[in-house]
Amino acid sequence: SRDRGCGPDGEYVHLQLSHLPPDVLQERLPGISETAAIFAGIDVTKDPVPVVPTVHYNMGGIPTLYDGRVVYKKSEAEPDCVVPGLLAAGEVACASVHGANRLGANSLLDIVVFGRACANYVVANLKPNTPHKPLSPGAGEESIANLDKLLSGKGTVRTAQIRENMQKVMQRNASVFRTQTLLDEGMEKLNAMYSGIHDLKVTDRGLVWNSDLIESLEMQNLMLNSMTLMAS
Repeated sequence: SRDRGCGPDGEYVHLQLSHLPPDVLQERLPGISETAAIFAGIDVTKDPVPVVPTVHYNMGGIPTLYDGRVVYKKSEAEPDCVVPGLLAAGEVACASVHGANRLGANSLLDIVVFGRACANYVVANLKPNTPHKPLSPGAGEESIANLDKLLSGKGTVRTAQIRENMQKVMQRNASVFRTQTLLDEGMEKLNAMYSGIHDLKVTDRGLVWNSDLIESLEMQNLMLNSMTLMAS
């Protein structure tokens, strides 16, 4: 039950499988056995598996019209203002049609129906050979500058540490049980650690198979997504 987890921070429950014969575990639960060994260093034939309760995915999504055009609520009088040039379908979208919004096996139906609707809208409204809008002179420079800063900078915050801190905040303040007090507290904590994504310490300076760099870039994206989720 809530607030009765295992571990020093009470953040997981134990899944006991050792009562099952090893041959049964190997035959019927090979995936769980392998995952526990790789990620938790657990031999399921001897020890319980730590399991962190989490959210599979969040229902909702980007609101759209029947033809895939993305809309937003500008005011009470204008609840469906269209975002020019932006369409959405499938897992990311919410067409508000009963039975078509990502429940179980419906995601395939969703992308087939509304993906086709998006395609039909584009065909009907986009003139052939229409050129793209010109890019600004500095397009892409911000991304290059971020890469250069990560690879050559002198950051002081370890990516793993800020990721762990962010993970704990999200698990505590934006998990299955949510209250306004928890969300407000979580937002304050994320705001406090936000500056850290601009001061990440990357020890690997290479450009080939640099997992340290990739994890740092992922951390920057994760922080922004976490703050968006917490605020919304």
